[in-house]
Amino acid sequence: MKNTDSLPLNPKNKIPLGALYEKCAVAYCRRKKLKIISRNLRLNRGEIDCLAWDKKNSKLIVIEVRGRAKKQFLPSRFISKQKMDKLKSGALILAHKYRCPVRIILLEVVGSLPKESLVWGLEWFPERLGLSLQDFEIY
Repeated sequence: MKNTDSLPLNPKNKIPLGALYEKCAVAYCRRKKLKIISRNLRLNRGEIDCLAWDKKNSKLIVIEVRGRAKKQFLPSRFISKQKMDKLKSGALILAHKYRCPVRIILLEVVGSLPKESLVWGLEWFPERLGLSLQDFEIY
């Protein structure tokens, strides 16, 4: 279980911001017809935000979720080489374990988070709530 004391919180509803951005990742997976296998998967090399299965291409999809409120601070700029190496290492472990190809996607969520009454919508249609989602294949 995560210690949420050190996580940034949304003052409106006290849900960690990372968890809200990960709900956007679930919406992305649903639209792409991906099946969510795991969220916040812990490996000895670090954590994977979201792991999904692409049935059409028979691939595991590792999704790293990054979010920011303003466009001038795009989340894709804030991923370190060390984090990239950990994601690749984790993907290789999963590829070996499940004997299938793995793809790593960085999912960028940009925009101010909605009011408390609209948080439920993040898992279905975050764009209607003013957030934008963009993915980048990184491996």
